[in-house]
Amino acid sequence: VEGYKGYANGTSFIGEGLPLHTFYMYKYAGVDPETGNPLWYRDVKDENGNVTREKTSSYASATQYLCGDPTPDLYGGFGTSFDFYGVDVSANFVYQIGGKVYDGDYAGSMASPSAQSVGRAIHKDMYNAWTPENPSTTVPRVYWASTGSITNDMFSSRFLQNGAYWKISNVELGYNLPDKWFKDVISGVRVYVSGQNLATISKYRGYNIDFAGGTFTPGFNYCSYPTPMTLMFGVNLSF
Repeated sequence: VEGYKGYANGTSFIGEGLPLHTFYMYKYAGVDPETGNPLWYRDVKDENGNVTREKTSSYASATQYLCGDPTPDLYGGFGTSFDFYGVDVSANFVYQIGGKVYDGDYAGSMASPSAQSVGRAIHKDMYNAWTPENPSTTVPRVYWASTGSITNDMFSSRFLQNGAYWKISNVELGYNLPDKWFKDVISGVRVYVSGQNLATISKYRGYNIDFAGGTFTPGFNYCSYPTPMTLMFGVNLSF
């Protein structure tokens, strides 16, 4: 495949010189501006054995290609803490650089609506779907259920996304009230406010970029519930 010798293993291609678990799938080619149908790439060989790549609206005739590496180049976290005049602050951050993610949740929210999808979430990107007045888009036209073999969530590189992100994981701000306010009643009072999952910077279109991928199928995000933002206020008493 594309000059690499190896073998397909489900949605991955294992080949010498390639990152482990390299995505192997149909490559999305955008939308036909005339019909609004999704397009994919395929290899066509002429009588002399020369291969050219062209677009097709037939998913069954599309060609699978190498579509990127799910393993991040770098990931980790860092934090800091300091205090001054009775005020203490701590913050923790996590990040990832590189790596692609196939977002099954996003694909599901972009699927063709049907009688069985009542109550299912639909992504706001559906508002940018093809119409005669909006032909220059990467979102195919919306069909009811499916028309022939066309559906809006066909498995392809369309739903591969950049897995890079930077998240404010936790921030806590505290204040130690002056001891003289309480004299001999208690030895100390600290009031604080803390927040978790306060913000995430990413180009990710799905629900949750900070997910636990599978050991044998890394890079796939399915049924990952959005991580909520939480705020907590409290008082610590020391006796």
